[in-house]
Order: sequence, then C-alpha cells, then structure tokens
Amino acid sequence: MRNRRRMAASFMAAVLAASSVMGTTVLASEGTDSAIDIVTVEGGQVQGIPSDTEGVQLFKGIPYAADTSGENRWKAPQEVESWDGVKVCDTWGDQSMQKSAAELNPVGGFWGDEFYFDESYNPDISENGLNLNIYTPAETTEEKLPVLVYIHGGGNNHGHASEMEFNASKLAEKGIVVVCVQYRLSMYGFLTLPGLSQENENGVSGNYALLDLIKSLQWVQENIGGFGGDPQQVTVSGQSAGAMNVTALLRSPLSKGLFRNAIIQSGFSGLLTPEGMPVYGDMETVQTEAETAVKSAMGLPEDMTSEDLVTELRSHDAQYYMDTKSAEDDTLSLYDAISKASPKYVIDDYVFTEESVDLSREGALDGINIMIGGTSNESTSLSGDPEGTTTLEEFAASMKEEYGEGYAEAYKPQDEKEAYRMALRAKSDASFAKYRVSAEEVGKNSDTNVYTYYFNQDLPHHKDPVRDEDFYGSFHSSELWYTFNSMRDVEGQRQWTEADHNLADQMSSYIANFVKTGDPNGEGLEKWDVCTEDTNGAFMWWHEGKSQCVTNGEFPERENLQMELFKNKLGLKNKKESAHFTVETIVSNANSEEINQNPDFTVYEIDDYTKETPMADSYDANGATEDNNTASMYLVTTDKKAVLIDMGNGAAVTATHFGEDAENKEVLSALEKEYKELIDTLVGDRELEIAVTHNHGDHLGYYSALAGNNIKLYFPEGDYTDAVVEKYGDLSKVYNLELFTPGEFDIALSDDLNLNTISCAGHTDASTLYVLDVPVVSYETDKNGEYSGSSAQYLVFTGDALGSGSSGWIFTAEGMKKLMDSIGPVYDKLASYNSYNDYLGEESKEAGILIKGGHSWQTTNRFGEMSMDLSYVKSMKDLCEKIKEGNWVKDGDEGKSIEELLKEGKLVTKPLEHPFLNVTIYYGEEPSSIAGITTSEEVLKEVVESFKK
Repeated sequence: MRNRRRMAASFMAAVLAASSVMGTTVLASEGTDSAIDIVTVEGGQVQGIPSDTEGVQLFKGIPYAADTSGENRWKAPQEVESWDGVKVCDTWGDQSMQKSAAELNPVGGFWGDEFYFDESYNPDISENGLNLNIYTPAETTEEKLPVLVYIHGGGNNHGHASEMEFNASKLAEKGIVVVCVQYRLSMYGFLTLPGLSQENENGVSGNYALLDLIKSLQWVQENIGGFGGDPQQVTVSGQSAGAMNVTALLRSPLSKGLFRNAIIQSGFSGLLTPEGMPVYGDMETVQTEAETAVKSAMGLPEDMTSEDLVTELRSHDAQYYMDTKSAEDDTLSLYDAISKASPKYVIDDYVFTEESVDLSREGALDGINIMIGGTSNESTSLSGDPEGTTTLEEFAASMKEEYGEGYAEAYKPQDEKEAYRMALRAKSDASFAKYRVSAEEVGKNSDTNVYTYYFNQDLPHHKDPVRDEDFYGSFHSSELWYTFNSMRDVEGQRQWTEADHNLADQMSSYIANFVKTGDPNGEGLEKWDVCTEDTNGAFMWWHEGKSQCVTNGEFPERENLQMELFKNKLGLKNKKESAHFTVETIVSNANSEEINQNPDFTVYEIDDYTKETPMADSYDANGATEDNNTASMYLVTTDKKAVLIDMGNGAAVTATHFGEDAENKEVLSALEKEYKELIDTLVGDRELEIAVTHNHGDHLGYYSALAGNNIKLYFPEGDYTDAVVEKYGDLSKVYNLELFTPGEFDIALSDDLNLNTISCAGHTDASTLYVLDVPVVSYETDKNGEYSGSSAQYLVFTGDALGSGSSGWIFTAEGMKKLMDSIGPVYDKLASYNSYNDYLGEESKEAGILIKGGHSWQTTNRFGEMSMDLSYVKSMKDLCEKIKEGNWVKDGDEGKSIEELLKEGKLVTKPLEHPFLNVTIYYGEEPSSIAGITTSEEVLKEVVESFKK
C-alpha cells in the first residue's frame, strides 16, 4: 500500500513541477480529509517512507527552521528556507554541531557499544541541524491522533534525534504520532554575551536551545495536522538533558499553550530546587563573565568591543572552533573553552523570569499532567568503573556528611567493592527521591496529576560481552529501549528476551495512554496511582519483567532517608500520616557547621488524633477538634539520644476520659501498638528519654505503650501527685523516674545541647516549658546562592502552660494566681534568649522565640493565624495585669465589637461551649499574638476581688 502511494507521489511531483513551469501552482491537500502521502509543510512538500513497522510511515529530517550558521548563529531560529518539488524524507537530517560519535562515544567504549555502533544511525554533523523525524500510523488527516514530541538527551552538548533507541515505529503503532526533534547544543545553544544581547530586539542572549524547542513545538502546532496529528493533544517528552529541557519548557512563559502534558525521564533534579540554590544563572552576570572568558580563549584584546567580538565569532566556520586550541589552555579546543563559558539556561526576563522558573508557585502547572522517573543505576554508565572500590572509612565519612548518622541503617556495605557500588546507587536513590517529593509538592499547588516511575530492570547481556555487564544494571538511558519499544532482534543489540519484549510492550502502552489522555492507565495494565502524600508517594516499579504500583521498592529505608533529606533541602516540613498520627519534621540539621558550630538536631512534631476512640467524635474540648486532634508531642533527636516531650492522649487516658467500653478495647490496643511502632521508627537506635510538661492525661496517656523499656522519664516534681499515682500507677515501677524542679534542671541532649526547663505554673502546679538552648539558625542566600545573612529562633515546647487553644486553661482561682505570679518571670527568662553571637562569631544578633504549643491548633484564634512568639507571652502577661485591674467587660457590652474593645485596651470575654465546664475565654490586646485565658466567670471574679483587698 505504502509503495503504491509512493509511486503515485512521484507522479504527482512531476505534475507539480510541470505545472509550475507553466505558471500554475498545484498544492497537495492541506486542512482537508485526505490520505497521508505528500504533505505540505512550512517550506515546501514532504513525502515519507515505510518504517520497519507495518502501517507506520516515517518522515526523516524535516527542517523546522533555517540553517544556523553565519549571521543566523546565536539568533532565535529563523524561518525554514523553502525548497522546490517534493522532498522525499528518506535520509536522517544532519546532527546539530557537536563532536562526532567516533570521538565522544567510540565503538569499544560503553556508549559506543550500546547506541552508536551502527553508522546508518549517525548522520552528518553541521549547523543545519534544526530538523525533526515523524512516525505516524495515521491513514488520513482526519484521524487527529495525539502527538508525542520527544527531545533527545546528551548533556546538551551531543546527541541527536535519529539514534537507534529512538526508533518509535512500534510506539506510534499504539495510536499516536511521534515527533523526535533536534536543537542547538553547547556553545551554539547557550552562549550569552553582551554584544549578542545588544543586537537582540528583546535585549537578551543565550537560551537558543530552548528557543529552538519552542520553534519546533510551534511547527507542530501549524503542521502536524497534515500527518494525522492533533495539535490540541501534544505531550512533550525528554530523557536526561532532554528531561531538563522539558522542565525548562515548563518554566518558560513562551511555551504556554504549546503542549498539554509532559514526560520527564532521568532529569536528576526533579521539579523543585533546594533553598538558596538558583534555578538558572542570571543573564547579566553570566554574559559579563562569558565575554571575558571568550576573549581570553581566543587570544583577543581585553578592550575589544562587545560588538566586534560578536562579529569575530561569526566570521569563522564551525570547524575552526573544533580545530583551534584555546589561547589560554592548549588542552582545550576553542569549542570546549567557549562551551565551558556557556552554562546552560539563564534568567533573562524573556525566555525565563524569576517567577516563571518557580514550579512550586500556585497554579504553575495547572492543566499539565506529568510523568516523571528514572533508573535505579543512573551513575554506573556515567561515571562508574566495574573494578572500582571505596574504603569503608571513606564511604562512612562521605555518607555521614551527606545524610548524617541515619545513613548507616540504609546503606550497609560489606566490603570495598560493595561500598563503591553502593555510593553510586545512592546518587540514583537521591534523584528518585527528588521525583517523588516533587510530585507530592507540585500537586498541592497546581491542578495536575503527577505519575512517578522507577525503572529497575536489569538488561540482558550482549552476545559477546566485553565488560562486566552485571555491574551496570539499569543504567542511565537503558529504559529508552522499553519506553520507545525500540528493541530489535538484530546484530549488535542486546539479546532481548520474551520478558524484555513484554515489559517494553507494557511500558510503551503506558506512554501511549498518557499521550492520549494525560493518564497512563488502560485496559490490561496494572493500575498506576498518582503520586501524592495521600497515596504515600505511590510509583510504578518496573522490574523483573513486570509493572507493579507500590509505595516502596526493594530498599524502603533508603527511599525514606533520601526523601527526608530532599525535603529538608527544600525547606519543607517532612509530613507523614498514618491511621492516627501525623508527623512533621519542623527542624532538620538547621545549624550548618560551615557557618556556626551549633549541634545538629531534628525536631519531629507528632499529632495524635483519635477519631476511632469512644465518644471522640462528639468531644469538642480538652484538645479535641473537628478531626479529634489531641495533644501534640515533640521528639528531639541528636546522633545518640532522642527525647520525647509529652506522650499524647493514649489508649489508657482515652478510657479514663470517655469511660471503659469493652467493645472498643481492640481499637485502644491497636492505637497503643501503632504509637509504639511510630516512636520506635523515629528513635531508631538512639537512647529514648521522655519529658513531661504537666500531668494532664491528654499529655501523658501513652505511658503504657512505652512502659517496661527502662526509659528515663523526667516529671516536674510538683505535678507528680497522689492523683497521678492513683490514676496511672506508680510510674517509678515502669520507668526510670526522675522528678525535677522546673527552672533548676536541664536535660542533656548531647555534649553541647540541652533542654532548659522553665516553670510556668497555673495550668497545673508545676507546668514546665522546655527550651532548646541553642537557636535554630536559618541562612539566606542571594540569587547566585551566596550567603547573604542569617536569622535564628529558639524553640520552646510549652505543653498547655502557654497557648492551649490560644489560651491557658485555668480551672481554679489558685491556678489563676499561680499563673499571674509566674508569667512575668517566664517572659523575662524567654526574653533573655536573645543573642546567637556565640554561634555565628559576628556581631550580636537578636534571636526570636518560636513556641510549639500542646496542641497543633494552638496557632490560631478568632482573628486567624496567631504569632506564637515572645509577643504572645507578653500578651498573656499584659492580660494577667488587666485581670488584676478588673478592667473587663462581657462580649457585646456597650454595643461594641471584640475588636473595638481590644483597641481600647479592655478585657473581652467570649463564652465557650463545653460539654461539662462553664468556661469563658478572656482575650488580651494584640490580635496578631493575642493571648487568652480559659476559665469560669466565677474564678475570674474571685481572682479580681482578691487583688482588690
């Protein structure tokens, strides 16, 4: 069928040529329903050839922009140069300018043996490389098939669209049009110079590679209909540097509307950038530095004008730069030296802006679904040596520097060879963690579904291996044979098995489905869940010839370690939810040894919510909210010790609060078990100690779950009453009990880190605040990632003494008086934590106070978010003074609102519904940090009267 069409096309070409001579132009059908044979595109007409898959037609080397040499060099891609007659697209287009495969990836080397051993897939190299290949299964233009535009990898300095692993005919056979595009590389795709910016109408230079890709997508919009494709259903995809380029397209406002979905394969960095690390360089800075470097490399005078430098650069042909040595370093060619001065993308306020590159911003990826993932052994083929070794000491030192002591449970090499290979694997693990964390985070801020994958399939050997092929495993780029379904049983390729072909069929089906609908799922395939926190970071695991959607792969402890590290680098709270607990990392290794000597520590906030416990659904006080969130707990960990501050509601205290209920004992027992497993996981091999803030059951209840482990339990002496012993038993019999006097005792976390205690009586007789005695220091950087400043906060763990429900719960006049006596000294003591000069070694700087309350919802009040800081403590102190003065009115008195009364400095009361207590909240003055005291009107009157006497 295809051959008959080609004969007809040749005849039509002759007719067209003759008609042109006679002054009449006859065009092939365009925009009408017709068989796909001769297609009219920008520049002229093209005709395809049969591919190696029946029913799929291949068009090789269609130009989408002009030659980029001469005056077109370092300019935005220019319009295609027209041609006469019908261009029969049976020859791969030239590669973009680069070093040859024979030089970069020769046969006998790893990459040469994998992908570049067949010269028929290695076309000529020139500056006329802006072309693309199209694989289409469409019979007619009316089919409007979804389109996949694929961007090749190669470090953005080599590679092309015609490599054998990109043979997309079997992928296209699944009902999509596949377009493989090329773009400018290295110095030709990224050089930014002042002279180039001066001549540009937008005042910019660099980013030519991305402008090429945008031009190719515009070409697809305008021309793909002639190949049976639908310009409204375009998915852009890329691997390695191609994946980075896809991410760049997501970051550029110029690409908006040109594609619907994106596939990012082995892009290493994910979608988000660690705090303090610039996404791309600043154009003004980069072009100034590049101009100096280029002049030095070319041996040109320093005072040469920017305009003359550009003229000089364009006066030489491309081969000159390959053949000529750098005047500054004769080990480099000019091509290498100038490429070195051209560091990928730059923010120019045209192709990229500071805002557009931030994919975590609200709505950044709205309407664009994403597939992202990588291989399990990215580094083996990129930098690995099958005979490589690393001493166990070197391995331990490097891993500890990157991950802290926690690495030892995840990575346990037995010898030097395994240590070397495990270090390489850790790099891949880190990249995979970035993909999963990125997926979870961008999904929170954008209307997008992100599907994550992990390729862990070991490839079969070559027929005659020349190296240890087991070492390489699922190497970087190995998944391309499967996603393109491009493996062929031919000489030179690996000895593909039936399992390989089956997996390739599955993987290419997922790709085709995603291109069609933005969802990879389809009939006959394992269900693939979106990667979110709710799905516990679900991903598709391709391994052992099968597809499996999981939340952990073969090394869960490594995955968890790597995800936690990346979240820390992003400055995100590490949040983990189970049936009854939410865990967030609120501080992690925040004190860098590079700037100060603060000890490393991590703080976990653990919220306990008991929605399945008796009566909890209707209980609206004592820490319960709509989702029945009860007491918050905090775990402070150092290398060797973990101190748990409070123990949460617990099964025992649930029974105490809500009454014994035999039908719920299984629920209560399950709660205790889940709690213990959670604490054990967070603590690991560290020594566990427990510090209690006060003796109320919602902060003490899980004592039974951890009992019997000879754990030291710090308990404020004034709160260890007969009532506690009666309710919970003698805790000294199940713990190593240490009673202390708040304010006169510290808990040692390490040699140079303590938890100070401060007495804040009132809520109970001996309510205790715990304060980390070194500040958490945060470092600011400029847009180049350079250190520009720092700030610090001391962490205060308060139980309910401060901030319980935006208030202190005081049930007796005696308790109110104790609070009034203690709140002043508490404020003075916290105010004394005001300098971190000792840690930074520079002029004294003020440090703030960050109060973590006894319940997660204590940071809000009737005015919204509340500042739980030193101003809050002052607000409570001032509130106590107003109570003494008796200057208080009820809510609504005198016809004024709460806000108006607060502005007048009056005490405001608001009734609080409570199942069994008659209480009222009394507000202080400052809405942003407003304190309150929850007690009954009778207690308040008694206290006021006592101060009048």
